[in-house]
Amino acid sequence: MTSYDDTCSVSIHIGNIIREHVSKLGITKSELARRINTTSQNIHGIFTRKSIDTDLLLKISKAIKVNLFSYYESLLKDLPDAKNTDIIISRIENLEKEITTLKKKKR
Repeated sequence: MTSYDDTCSVSIHIGNIIREHVSKLGITKSELARRINTTSQNIHGIFTRKSIDTDLLLKISKAIKVNLFSYYESLLKDLPDAKNTDIIISRIENLEKEITTLKKKKR
């Protein structure tokens, strides 16, 4: 499912992952198509896709009750959470101000 190339980029074939989950859950292409309001032919196309639109991925995740985004989340575990970014930036700015103040006092 996940592979790494020479540049350390990660490649996920989300279509294969979806196909595996659908198969394990015993959901037919027709049933998945019905759940996400599309055709069986489109489901076949989804299974062959290496990447997928996030809106469609959300729709499929809800339809099969599996968080398919977790495959990407695990690849980003070393990055700060977007919710915490503002807090981190604010702390950095405060520390920079404190450093400037301390340097002025030292003179």
